[in-house]
Amino acid sequence: MSKPFLDQITATKIQHFAAEARVLTASEMKAITLPKRITILLCLIYSAQVQTRDNLIEMFLKRMRSIHHKAKEELDKLREKQQSAIERLLGVFTNVLEIFVDEPVNTEILGQVNQVLAPGGGAQQLLNECEAVNAYKGNNYLPLIWRFYKSHRPCFFRLLSALKFSSTSSEKSVVDALKFLVENSHRRGEFIKESINLDFASPQWQKLVLTQNGEHSQIIRRHLEVCVFSYLAAELRSGDICVHGSEDYADHREQLLPWSECLPLIDQYCQNLGLASTADSFVQQLKSMLADTALQVDEAYPDNRQVVINDQGEPVLKKPPRHELSLQAKALIEAVEERFPERNLIDILKNVDYWTNFTRHFGPMSGSDPKLEHAIERYLLTTFAYGCNLGPTQAARHMRGVVTARELSFVNRRHVNADKLNAALTDIIIATMF
Repeated sequence: MSKPFLDQITATKIQHFAAEARVLTASEMKAITLPKRITILLCLIYSAQVQTRDNLIEMFLKRMRSIHHKAKEELDKLREKQQSAIERLLGVFTNVLEIFVDEPVNTEILGQVNQVLAPGGGAQQLLNECEAVNAYKGNNYLPLIWRFYKSHRPCFFRLLSALKFSSTSSEKSVVDALKFLVENSHRRGEFIKESINLDFASPQWQKLVLTQNGEHSQIIRRHLEVCVFSYLAAELRSGDICVHGSEDYADHREQLLPWSECLPLIDQYCQNLGLASTADSFVQQLKSMLADTALQVDEAYPDNRQVVINDQGEPVLKKPPRHELSLQAKALIEAVEERFPERNLIDILKNVDYWTNFTRHFGPMSGSDPKLEHAIERYLLTTFAYGCNLGPTQAARHMRGVVTARELSFVNRRHVNADKLNAALTDIIIATMF
């Protein structure tokens, strides 16, 4: 782990050094002094480790989503196959009911019932088929998940051993269940006799996982694994479980200010926003605001032509009617098109930079890099080359010797990244709004 060596460096600086290391070539890296070279390499390794953890979790979530989707598809296929079995079972049951309705129950009647059941395989066979049909009633695809999960089981347990999961709330039952799975991962038996807290699972899952053996309940190991991994995926998506050393699935509480620093600021913060500063008064204020808003919406509903509530009680947003341009607007458009001079993209970029100065966000990844000569010109040409998806080689061919492909590529690698592009784009958007 490289994190202990970077404890004294802020997260922003680590990202900065990692981004710098990614764009450096081997010869450029060799020219950097040894202390800084080691530092930026450690930042790059740490950043790669964080990204790898995020990718592992993302792949796990996609795989679990795919497993559930395949189980649902399998349930649909089984329903189609069972349609004939259902019709046959109904036919047998209809004959049995006719015997009971027509004649009082006695030994002879029971013999007739057995004669009706015999062609279908007997009472036990028919009972087994009924249980098979009932197992998937009510859109219950959960018993089918195991067959799609079992091939991924070793990979999922390696994931548990490679990453550290923890709860971000007081509810830790899913994390405890993960530890229970790891402790029993060597087992291959069908049942587990030890008890485990399954309060996090729905009644449908609990009914599938737990089975009665006399007076004691047992856990079906296979269904328990599928249940816990399914809830792990759900908790990761909601943020109730975090992954240590991750970025996208990190503990969000670490990014919050300590409560000791927030407490002195509450009164002033609430006063600036016009909110109550105590818990009880804040709740009452929210209830009052919600009630007032609901009343206003109800009163304005008869005159609202955009949102309607259908017969099922669902709100529906109507498509706004199309408005034809007026004659004055059409005349204005024609006048603008007639008088507006034709300009090429580079001229437009130059004018936009004159009004917004968006190229000020571009610059060396590190302070040790030298400044560019004619920096604004290089930044505008690079923006044109990559913004039009020409690439440095094709763009340089049309520049007639003004700039080379290597120079465009160098500026893009060493002076431009996603954050700087977003900052420049923000300036342009804001300028167009005012």
